[in-house]
Amino acid sequence: MSRFAQRAIRARKLASQHTAAAPSLEFFAALSDLQSKNASPDAYARLTPQPPPEEWLSRVMEELQPSPPEYAPSPNLCPQCGSPPQAGILRPQGDGHALYLACALCRHEWAFSRKICPNCESENISFATAESLPGYQTLTCDACKVYLHLLEEVKLPGCIPEADEIAAQPLDVWALENGYHKLTPNLVGI
Repeated sequence: MSRFAQRAIRARKLASQHTAAAPSLEFFAALSDLQSKNASPDAYARLTPQPPPEEWLSRVMEELQPSPPEYAPSPNLCPQCGSPPQAGILRPQGDGHALYLACALCRHEWAFSRKICPNCESENISFATAESLPGYQTLTCDACKVYLHLLEEVKLPGCIPEADEIAAQPLDVWALENGYHKLTPNLVGI
């Protein structure tokens, strides 16, 4: 089963559990279904009520065959394709958790320090949680005003970062209301 088909299944499961994010997760599932079939650009355009922005359509198509980076990326960019992260995954390690960043484009994951911002590498970071979203954290940076969702793998069995990140919409609302902007908007535009 392709990664796109797997994430469509995961998005639909999450939609049944997270009513606030259900419309976005259903949209993402439909998009992932089309990607699993390597559909034509016209098929993706039919998902949206208006013609989609060219930038969005390019990203959707590039996910099918990401290009390798033209340069050696910095530690906060994907070593496979040079793109920024979409989310972070917290995996058990020793007495705590190690942070892995998940690429917004090719979905490669790489280890990253938990002590610095994945955008500007400042140490001026904080973490927010919501009782209604166990297993989700939002890393915020007061230096560059960026935020990134972190997914705790142990509390989110079967986690697929690009789908599970969409379920954190209540934390998106909180971050935006507090003056932060997402490091990389997801494919549903948040």
